[in-house]
Amino acid sequence: MVAAKGNKYKLKLKTPDIRQEAFRQYCQHLAEGWPKEAFVFDHPTISVTFETIESYIKKNPEEFSQVLIQCAMAKRFKHWMQEGIKLMQGGYKNGSPVVWQTIMRNLFKDYGWDKKEFSEEKGPSEASVVTVANLKGKNV
Repeated sequence: MVAAKGNKYKLKLKTPDIRQEAFRQYCQHLAEGWPKEAFVFDHPTISVTFETIESYIKKNPEEFSQVLIQCAMAKRFKHWMQEGIKLMQGGYKNGSPVVWQTIMRNLFKDYGWDKKEFSEEKGPSEASVVTVANLKGKNV
């Protein structure tokens, strides 16, 4: 038997409170520097991944603050930039700029993180994004 269009049989996050808690955890996850693909909603009876929470956000943008997502993404970017600065300044014994660069490239691939020019529409401007190579020898 095929479910009727618009049915809610597979609806996981059924109440506004549970949706907001999942959203809060998702934003916190991103702000801590984690990739969205590593997100799992921490709840005793419900398990959802980033795909589920993102589909809720896409279908109901009025329910989820876009500012909170943007802040979380900015904090994630800041987190990894601080790691790069710490690495550049010798804060990690045997630290590898190549590993950090790979993390940045993978986490921020949608923004073209290590491209020579950044699109205004897609993400950070040229002036706001730096690499270990162009920080070397500069006081930050």
